[in-house]
Amino acid sequence: MNSGTAASDKMLDLLETLLGGNQNGSLRAAAETLGLPSSTAHRMAAALVRRGFIAPAQRGHYVSGMRLANLVARSNPQDTLEAVSRPTLRALASESGATTHLGIWDGEMVTYLVKQAGRGATLFTSEGGQLEAYCSAIGKVLLAHIDPAKRDAYLLAGPFIALTDRTKIDPADIQAELDEVARLGFALDQQEIAQDLFCIALPVRDANGAVIAAVSLSVTGAAAKWVEPPAALRRCVATIERRLGTGGTD
Repeated sequence: MNSGTAASDKMLDLLETLLGGNQNGSLRAAAETLGLPSSTAHRMAAALVRRGFIAPAQRGHYVSGMRLANLVARSNPQDTLEAVSRPTLRALASESGATTHLGIWDGEMVTYLVKQAGRGATLFTSEGGQLEAYCSAIGKVLLAHIDPAKRDAYLLAGPFIALTDRTKIDPADIQAELDEVARLGFALDQQEIAQDLFCIALPVRDANGAVIAAVSLSVTGAAAKWVEPPAALRRCVATIERRLGTGGTD
């Protein structure tokens, strides 16, 4: 890493710690957390003030600057997820031959942000469309990682409809499967949404480890039963997380 990159990283670390940590905007506390000399922290803060990314508040404390606030206001997390994920899901669909999806938790349903068709049968899913969470692979991943109180409320809100003869509709059975999904780290849909449809999904996490979406492979045909996530699916999720800033470089 060259000196210019290192300096940029330190300035971004200071910005994140100053505004997003437990320092309440204290430059001194942020500098101590990062192990930065006071003079270096003040020099970086002055540069961030000049660019409008932070603004001085009470003595020694800073808040988000108007330029940063305006940039954040114009951003949309769903647009970011869609843009970052699409080329990776397209490559995964081409490599695997399966249909790939990226979905999020939205109003107690799964909303698909990205769909890339594979070489198999055309599926009924669509971008912007929604499916039930309790019987879809993506939905199970998301349900397994939402706040427990929200999950309990969801399970109590039934009744759940059997879409096929394999759909679990008893809340206790659904909860048991969600516990298994949390333990294993992936979810399966084995003809639970539609006959002859098999899906497997992995979570997508943000930089703090929170699950913000899930990616799935979907195919038709009994020969497509998965036991564990294929390496290509794991690589796809890892690439998406790197591009979202979870860690590492692409």
